[in-house]
Amino acid sequence: MERPPDASFGDSDPVRAILPAAFRHRLCPDLVRIGSDGDGGYVVSQGDVRRSDLLLSLGLGDDWSFERAFHGLSPVPIRAYDGSVNRKLFYRAAWQALKRRRLEETFEHLRNYRHFKRFFVSDRVHVRKFVGSPLYLSLDDIIRGIAARNIFVKMDIEGSEYRCLDALVENQHLLTGVVIEFHDVDLHLDRIVSFMEQFRLRLVHVHANNCAPVTTAGIPLALELSFSARPAPREPWCDYPSPLDRRNAADQPDIVIGYR
Repeated sequence: MERPPDASFGDSDPVRAILPAAFRHRLCPDLVRIGSDGDGGYVVSQGDVRRSDLLLSLGLGDDWSFERAFHGLSPVPIRAYDGSVNRKLFYRAAWQALKRRRLEETFEHLRNYRHFKRFFVSDRVHVRKFVGSPLYLSLDDIIRGIAARNIFVKMDIEGSEYRCLDALVENQHLLTGVVIEFHDVDLHLDRIVSFMEQFRLRLVHVHANNCAPVTTAGIPLALELSFSARPAPREPWCDYPSPLDRRNAADQPDIVIGYR
């Protein structure tokens, strides 16, 4: 396959990306999209969601659509970690919208904060701490403190995911499914492939996040990877984009993935 040109976000045509053959996998027949149709939604195995006793969510921001949709499909306890999420996050966004005289957007941010407070109650817990950085919580310690034995993990922690991969491998016997957003993929491609080789959960979905560009070598800088404890190895090979995929940024061109 020819090397694609450098991605330009001004192009209307899809951008071509190339990944190593290790990312090619069989089709998983029960995939569903959970969460937003834009950034914040992920494609995962519905069976994995239903088999889970707990959702461990690392990284929220102001979008918890995945957690809300997951709970709608499987009403299990949720432990969500993000040290950046507090009242100031929503109020700051509302103030910025107000300064631009966007009143409806201002009220939407305020409503979002109210909905956030109503959602994270009882066994749906938001912990205002970061995970993965040497200065904060370790994923290994978190999992050790959880009584559940069928855990689904969602991870979007802006680069700290690489510090959590060993903990995922060590605790893989407890995991039903995992979705991870990998950042700076061009710098860590070998690390990701090595992780997949050690991980018993199999890759079932790949999506290139078009909020980030593609390098001149064809590597997407941001990748969303979904893993399942019960893949279907005899299904046909999967190609991308999938009908379940959505562009993270609606105003940017889609990214089409090929393999080498």
